[in-house]
Amino acid sequence: MRVIPPMRAAVLILIAAVAAYANSVANDFAYDDNTIISGNDVVTEGRVRDALSSPYWPEMADGVGLYRPIISASYAAEWKLWSGHPAGFHAVNHVGQDVFP
Repeated sequence: MRVIPPMRAAVLILIAAVAAYANSVANDFAYDDNTIISGNDVVTEGRVRDALSSPYWPEMADGVGLYRPIISASYAAEWKLWSGHPAGFHAVNHVGQDVFP
């Protein structure tokens, strides 16, 4: 039985994961992305610091709903980085799911 070195195995897994999701990178925002990302002024204005204290769902009243400060701040930073193009968000999201399931 042949043993694959750990680094080679990791690279093969990464290639397989990227190949499985590569077709979705060109898609537009969908479903809740339209509210959480493109419909959220804190995100679209790239206000990373404000995202740390804002609700995850922008239409929620203060103190109600989900609080996901790191995700919201990363969306604001990504909006600035990718100039609002969904492809960048999808690429980062897929890599995050593959590396940190």
